[in-house]
Amino acid sequence: MSSLACHQVQEFEPRSALDVVVVSLVGLGCIPFVAANVVMLCNLKYQPIRQKNVDLTVASSAGGLIWLIATIIINRHFGPIKVGGSALCLIWDFWLQGALGFALWLNCLNVHLYSLHRILVLKHKNFKYWLLPLLIMELPMLTFCIAGSIFRASRRNESNTDCSVVTWWAVVYALLLLLYFFLFVFLAFRLRKVRTHYNEFGIIRKGGVIAMFLYLLSLVYLATDGNKKVVGRCFLTFSVAAAVFYYFWARNATVVYAVLFNKADYLVNWSKNFDSNESLNEELDELNATRATFKERTRELEEEIAVLRSRTNSTQQVEKFRTSLSSSAKGFASMVDT
Repeated sequence: MSSLACHQVQEFEPRSALDVVVVSLVGLGCIPFVAANVVMLCNLKYQPIRQKNVDLTVASSAGGLIWLIATIIINRHFGPIKVGGSALCLIWDFWLQGALGFALWLNCLNVHLYSLHRILVLKHKNFKYWLLPLLIMELPMLTFCIAGSIFRASRRNESNTDCSVVTWWAVVYALLLLLYFFLFVFLAFRLRKVRTHYNEFGIIRKGGVIAMFLYLLSLVYLATDGNKKVVGRCFLTFSVAAAVFYYFWARNATVVYAVLFNKADYLVNWSKNFDSNESLNEELDELNATRATFKERTRELEEEIAVLRSRTNSTQQVEKFRTSLSSSAKGFASMVDT
């Protein structure tokens, strides 16, 4: 959401107290965020955590953290990027914010959703290695970052006091981020009818509405140069922090709290809900199979009825022809008698 934030930087408002407040609040928010990921890594054998796909969750959190740090630098909360050459500009604007930041954060969630889709909708086994689908999803952003590095899409400005992104590269960048988000929504939408505690469609739907609103509002800020104002750049940073923190805590807050304060009781309740949900899913599968059987039998009966109707029509036509032939024969006989 802040990927266009540095295409014009010479008129950025200087650092203010609000920048310090925003960075401090985001930094404070990162402390429990990182701690919760450590808790999940330390409790991999705990069944309610294991089903959260911890590897992807932690990788997504790492990408979100990198995205946040890059956003703080790019939005100039610490002032212009004065040190380093154009290579450093490319690292912050493209690689850290894009490929290793936003794209890694969201594509880990996309791979998780794709895994749920394979298991719950397609009834396939989960893939053994999640790095391959993650790499495939990362390819567009990696290709874009490589191309941007070759053509120096982000470089030192004329006065060599800051970094600047070429405008049309920034526009393509924003569209690429939107494409990843649409993939996220599509995968979530495919899970909307699945009735199981594994399904996270409700969480994703609410977060998706929030994220889309913040994304569009961010584009308005960037198009009107609102990002060069202190309030504007603070809003962009808070938007990124809200997206990263929401999707982690909405999915994992309950289980992290349970591990710390109510581990045994939560596992018992979770197991009961798991068994009841599995039983419900089995019943639903049986009902769906029965419905499919009835549909197939109904189709066969309709075909049989159509055949019988065809035969009935043929029989009626034969009777009509026989009656007509009999009438003609009688008429001919009466003429002969006459």
